[in-house]
Formats: sequence, C-alpha cells, structure tokens
Amino acid sequence: LIILAGGEGAGPVHGPAGLCCYEGAMSAESAKSACWSLVPALAPLVKDCFLNDRLNSHGGIIEVLKTSSSVDSENGRNCDRLVMAIPYCGTKVEWEILFDQNHLTRPPDFIFSLEDDHWEFNPAPEHLPSLTHWHPTDDTACLSSLLEELLRQYRSHHQAIVARFPRLNFELNTLKQSSKFSCCDVYCFKTDNCAYEPATKFYIPFPLDLSSMPAYLTKDNPGPSLAALVVTFYPPNAKQVVPELLLSPAVERVIGGSKSLKLPSWNSQTCLIDYVPFVNDLLEEKVNLIIQSYIKRKEYVAALLSVLGSSVLEYNTESFKSIAFLFEHQGFALIAKLELSDSFPKDQPVLCLLSVYHTLQGRPCQWLLKDYPYSPRWEVDEKVERLRAYLLTVVSKFKDYSSDKGEFL
Repeated sequence: LIILAGGEGAGPVHGPAGLCCYEGAMSAESAKSACWSLVPALAPLVKDCFLNDRLNSHGGIIEVLKTSSSVDSENGRNCDRLVMAIPYCGTKVEWEILFDQNHLTRPPDFIFSLEDDHWEFNPAPEHLPSLTHWHPTDDTACLSSLLEELLRQYRSHHQAIVARFPRLNFELNTLKQSSKFSCCDVYCFKTDNCAYEPATKFYIPFPLDLSSMPAYLTKDNPGPSLAALVVTFYPPNAKQVVPELLLSPAVERVIGGSKSLKLPSWNSQTCLIDYVPFVNDLLEEKVNLIIQSYIKRKEYVAALLSVLGSSVLEYNTESFKSIAFLFEHQGFALIAKLELSDSFPKDQPVLCLLSVYHTLQGRPCQWLLKDYPYSPRWEVDEKVERLRAYLLTVVSKFKDYSSDKGEFL
C-alpha cells in the first residue's frame, strides 16, 4: 500500500544556491545509526540501500534522517519507521517509509512529500513489482529494488510535467535525441512566485574517464569519480537559468574544485543541446591538461636528472612538482630549487637559490627568480640546457648578494 498524502516533515531538500559539490563517501554514521535503531529484521534491508550504487549516483548519498516506532520503544531501539533522503537530479527527495513490526512480511507504506502531492505523484502498484512480490526474508534487496522502481516512476512523472511546458519540453527532447547526453533527468519543484509553472532542474551526468590520471591524484580518492551539470530553469516561462557543475570529491581533488572550471555564461539564445557539449568539452580539456602537465613534468625532471643528476638533493617522485640541487662553484655552495605548477609547461617553473653559508632575517639567504630564459615551446633538452647555462652566469651574482646582505653562519 502506498500512502499518497504529503507528510509534514517530508519534502525535497534543495542545496543553497551556488553549492556545486557531491557529498563524500557513503554516510557510514547515518547507516550505522539507522540500522542500530531499527527492528533487527529491517536492518539488512536498509543497509542494502546504502550499498546500492544505482540509488547513490544522482548527486549524493542516501541518508536516514529520522527513525521512529509505531509502538512504545525503549532507548530509541526497535523502530519500524524511517524518513529517507534519496538523491535525485542533484537534490534529495524525502520519503517516509512505514513498516509494521507486528507484520514484517508485509510491504511498507510510503508517505511522499507535500511537493510530490502538489504535482500529483501517484505511482501505480502494477509498475512496482517489488511491492507486489515482497519477500524480505528471501531477498534483503527488496527495499532498495522498490526504491529503484519508485525512482523510475518518479522520473517518468517529472518528464510528464515538463511535457506540459513548450520551452522545457524542447530542452528535454533535444537532449534525449543526443547520443551522448540522453541519460538526463528532470526534477520539478514549486517556487513562491508561480504556483502553476514549476522551476525545473535538468541533471546531465558527464562520462568522465580518470583512468589515465596520475596515481598520486587518485590513490586516496573518496568514492566514485562523478561529474554532472545541473541547469535550473525558473518561472515564469523558464526565463531565468542557473547552471551549476556538480563534482564528486574524487573529481574535485583531481581538477581543483568546480571553481577552477569557469562555466560559460547563459543568454536568451542559449539551448541545452549547445551548452551541455561545450561544458563537457571544457571538463574533458581540463582533465587532459592535467594529464599532459604531469607527463611533461616527469619528462622535464628526468632530463634534469640526466644532466645534473650528480648534484640532486631530492625530488618529488609522485607529482614531479619539485626538485632541488646542491651546486658548488668557485668555492661557493648553494641550493637551487625548482617548483613546477599544474600548468607546466605553460607556466615557467619558479627557481629559488639558497645560500648554505648565509642567513637573512633569521632565514637562509635566498633569491626567487622568475625571469630566467624559458619558453614553453622549447624542447625539454633545450629547457634544461638553458637553465644550466643561466645558473653558471648567476652563481657569482648570488654569492655577492649573499655576502653583502646576509649574515655568515
């Protein structure tokens, strides 16, 4: 049985404007707390929902917001009712699930949100086989399967709402005809200024391949690598449009966060079928630049080691972003450090010279050099040779500077 009336505490959860991130790894505390408080026979059913990737791949992770009991419960245990926040379309919908602990073999009732009641979400039982063939003792995935079926009906329901509005329908249909971006979802919700026309989120996941990423960027990544574009159309007439980029923590770590990728502006002539591929290309280009920068840094460090390896002090063997040498020239010893950015070879490496004999204001006397001969167009061997030649010309000047300005140790 499905109860269709909206509940007081149930409803969609909309993130604050501009929030562009996925949640982190599965909420272990939420799962543990929920399973601890439930009737023991229900705990495996709820736990399976947390483990179901198909329920946790729409811009968030399932949460259990509240548990309660239909009978008197001691210490918050033996609960048979729970409110779940389920990821959908870059937001979350809250549904209350009601079991009867005296008849646990019966399927649960559902209380959907007031928002869903407003848009007349009324899924037919014949489209919910897990509801009509409920066997919790034989199948611990029966609840997560039922939620999947409900989400499919929910998706169809919101697509039907969009079909009533020509502009929104055009945007959805053109995306559905695209071979690369047809797996998009829509979510309609009320706004205060327009009761008859919804605000509508378009959720477009991007196929992101991070298999070629450097290991140091991916080895400790929390959770899956997911990216999606969410474009919200606001009434009246879908005139106000707000695009956002959603990134999982794994992707945020790799590309430096959603703010590192500036989204193109949206104007009155823009359509999703043009906008979405452009943003996807920007994201792919960003990923490719990171991979190419790593390859170029590794090549540069290898070339430096080949020419100056006998003088190397240390270098970063994971990211290849830094290398240091100890040089001696005409009786004067110094350390030369190179720092390479994520934008190498476009960005010139920062060269720092440090005296091993002198301090200045309590720190090693140093020169920070940013204007030495360098061009990103040079081959790696020429970059190294130009650097070596420059160091030979600047050592004596740095020696004089250190002797003049610094204190001898």
